[in-house]
Amino acid sequence: MKYLKEVVYDRTVSLAEDFDGLLRELAAADVFTRRVEEAGREKPEHVLYICGEKETCSIAEKSDAAFVTYMIDAKGSQCIIEGFFEITSDFCERMLMRKLRRPWVIARTDRLVIREFKEDDDLDVFEGRWKDNGYIREYIDYQYRLFGYGIWALESKEEKKIIGKAGLFNSSMKDGLELGYDIAKPYRRRGYALEACTEICRYARQILDASRVYVVTSPDNTASIQLAQKLKNAENVDIIVSLDYTHH
Repeated sequence: MKYLKEVVYDRTVSLAEDFDGLLRELAAADVFTRRVEEAGREKPEHVLYICGEKETCSIAEKSDAAFVTYMIDAKGSQCIIEGFFEITSDFCERMLMRKLRRPWVIARTDRLVIREFKEDDDLDVFEGRWKDNGYIREYIDYQYRLFGYGIWALESKEEKKIIGKAGLFNSSMKDGLELGYDIAKPYRRRGYALEACTEICRYARQILDASRVYVVTSPDNTASIQLAQKLKNAENVDIIVSLDYTHH
């Protein structure tokens, strides 16, 4: 774990089904775990609280530590957990990263790091609102935090700079997500879009459990149509050729 060093939990959480499995996984990842009654060992920036009781939420808030809740709602919680069957040490790390405003890495390809945007990213390759760090700040707070997915930065491993963006957003089609991408002009026709979108479709299917990913494009956008046809090798990718693309 890069950030997470300690997980604190209360009695209610300790009695939850499958929680012992998470404790074993955290131990294997060298993350210290303790009950809230015990003395702390780590600074708040390295700690995640898992709260099943309001009092534990208050303790986490007073120490300005990251926390998630189990079966209860509380202001400031990064997430409400309904069960521990699919909760992993990576999930705990990501919840702490959200509090610390560190970007999640979604995937790595041969040439790209697909990651969340950061507030201080260099956005010169973009136009319009995506060039505005204020917009990015709001996007991080609302899109990433509420949904856990969105449009992500495509960072070149070789150049260590952003060369485009791509990701997923809620579709007007109810049974899936929609794929969007934009490669900066100097980097087009190098296969970056296919490289990124192939990995993003895999992420949609395997991590987000999306029933279908749509590629919506206008009839005259031959590049997008060709890309979508290549992506059809993934079983949950559909092409929708729109006669009215004005809403995008």
